[in-house]
Amino acid sequence: MRRFSPLAAWCLGTVAATGAVNGLIRLEAPGQLFTTRYGLLLLAKTAALIALAVCGARHRRRTLPALEAGRRAAFARLAAAELLLLAATVGLAAGLSRTPAPARAPESYDPVRELLGFPMPAPLGGFPWTPLFTEWRFDGVFGFATAALALAYLAGVRRLRARGDTWPVGRTVSWLAGLAVVVVATMSGLGTYGKVLFSVHMGQHMTLAMTAPILLVLGAPVTLALRALPAAPKGGRRGPRELLTAVLGSRYVKVISHPVVAGVLFIGSAFAVYYTPLFAFLMRSHYGHLAMLVHFLAVGLLFFWVIIGVDPGPHRIPYLAKLFVMILTMPFHSWFSISLMSSTDLIGAGWWTALDRPWGASLADDQYNAGAIAWATGDIPVLITTIILAVQWVRSDAREARRVDRRIDRGDAGDPLAAYNAYLASLHARDERIRMARAGRGDARKPGARAATPAPPVDGEAHSMEDRP
Repeated sequence: MRRFSPLAAWCLGTVAATGAVNGLIRLEAPGQLFTTRYGLLLLAKTAALIALAVCGARHRRRTLPALEAGRRAAFARLAAAELLLLAATVGLAAGLSRTPAPARAPESYDPVRELLGFPMPAPLGGFPWTPLFTEWRFDGVFGFATAALALAYLAGVRRLRARGDTWPVGRTVSWLAGLAVVVVATMSGLGTYGKVLFSVHMGQHMTLAMTAPILLVLGAPVTLALRALPAAPKGGRRGPRELLTAVLGSRYVKVISHPVVAGVLFIGSAFAVYYTPLFAFLMRSHYGHLAMLVHFLAVGLLFFWVIIGVDPGPHRIPYLAKLFVMILTMPFHSWFSISLMSSTDLIGAGWWTALDRPWGASLADDQYNAGAIAWATGDIPVLITTIILAVQWVRSDAREARRVDRRIDRGDAGDPLAAYNAYLASLHARDERIRMARAGRGDARKPGARAATPAPPVDGEAHSMEDRP
C-alpha cells in the first residue's frame, strides 16, 4: 500500500496537469472559464481532482498508520468517500468530453500560421529590439518542466533544512536562475522570432547550450537529490535514490560523460544539425523544433557538467585535463561560427523560403548575423567557465592542503609527511647497504689480504717482550 500511494499521486498529478492544459488550449480567453458551460465543467473537474489529491494525502498520513495498527474501519470509510468522489470526477469528465468548446470565429487560411503556429510577428526593428522582450508565448513543455524542476529542487532544500542539514544558498540561486534563462530562451521574443530569423534562432541556441547549462550544473541537482531522497530499506525494492545511483554508474553514462565524447557531442551536434537537411526538417514541425532545443540544452548540460559540474560522476578528471578539453573544444566552436559567416549556401533554405518573411535583412545577411552572434556569444561563456574552473581548482587545492595538515596534526598512519620521511629513510638505508656491500667486495680483492691475517700462536712460542734476548 505504501508503494502504491506515491505512484497514485504521480499519476493523479499527471492526469490533472494534462487535462487542464488540454482544456485551456480550447479557450480563447481566461474569462471563458466562468462564462461558458465548458469552462465551468473544466473548473468543476479540476476541483474534484484537487479533492481527490487531498483525500489521497489524508489517506497516506492517517489511514495507512491506522491500517497497519489493525483499524480497518478508518480505511473503509475513506476508501468509500474516495470512490464516490472518483465517480463524480469521472461523471464530470464524461460531461466535459461531450460538451463542445466555445466556438471560435472562422479564420482565413494563413500559410505562415500553418508553419509557425502563430501569425507572422511584427518587424523586429533596430536596437534595443524591444519585441524580443515583449513578445511572450507560453510553451507547455518548457513551462511545466521548468516549474516542476523548480518546485522539486525547493522541496529537496526544504527537506534538508527540516532535518537540520544545510544547503548553500548560492546553489539554489544558480539553479533557479538557470531555469529562468531557459524560460526566457523558449518563451520570450527569442522563442517567437527564433522561428522567423536565423540570427535570433542562433541566439536562442547559444543561450540554451552555453548560458543556461553553466547555471544549472552549478546548482548541483544530483547532489541535492542524493542527499534529500530517502534510502530504500534493506531487502526492499530500489527506490529513486538507488535508481539514480545506478544510472550515474551505468556504462552509458560512463561513455557519454567521457571528456572527449562530451566535447564531440557538444561541437559535433551543431555541425550535424545545421550542415545537413536535418535543420529544415526539424523546423517544419513543432515537436521537431522542440526536440532540437531540448537537444541543445542536453548537450550543453553534459559538456559543462564534465568541465565545471559539482555533481558526482563516473570519472574523476584532473582540473588540468578539464582545462585542456575546454581549450581544445572552443576553437571548433569558432570554426563553426566563421563557417556560417563565410558560407554562400543558405542553411535551411527550404524553411526560410517557405516562410517568405516580408521584412528585415536578407537571408544571406541574416545568416551572416547568425554566425557573428554565435562567435560573439561563445566567448563570454568560455571566459566565465575558465574563471569558475580556476576558482574550483584553487579551492580544491586548499581543501587538500587542509586535509594534509589535519593528518600531520593527528600523526596518523595516513600522514603524508611521515610517509615521505619514511621513504627517504628507506632510500638512505638502501644506499648504506649498497655502500657496505661494495666496501666488503673491495677488501676481498686486495692482494695478501689473507696473509695479513695473524695465525694463532703455537704452544711455547708465545713470549712476552721481556723474555726475548
